[in-house]
Amino acid sequence: MNASTIYKIVGQRIRQERNCLGITQAQLAKKIEVSRTSIANMEAGKQNFALDALYRLAKHLQVTPYSLLPTLEEVDESSKDSLEQYELDEEEKSLILDAIQKVESE
Repeated sequence: MNASTIYKIVGQRIRQERNCLGITQAQLAKKIEVSRTSIANMEAGKQNFALDALYRLAKHLQVTPYSLLPTLEEVDESSKDSLEQYELDEEEKSLILDAIQKVESE
């Protein structure tokens, strides 16, 4: 399981919920006491953040923390999709996915 994939999905959900509420990054940042740049980086999946920040985000986005988190299946599917950017045959993709699963199980 790739942590950057998780943060990217969470970031997309933060942006989606923020846009649904019609608030700016600066407004959300002020509510959860971080910089606007931090919100931009979170939404882009470029900034790791603690669980307490996830809870503050959820509170001010009026959603549950769980709704911002991807399922295991979504993370796995996203990891598979990210391999599509490379010109790999099916055997190479399979070997890479097997190696990832082996590392994750250790």
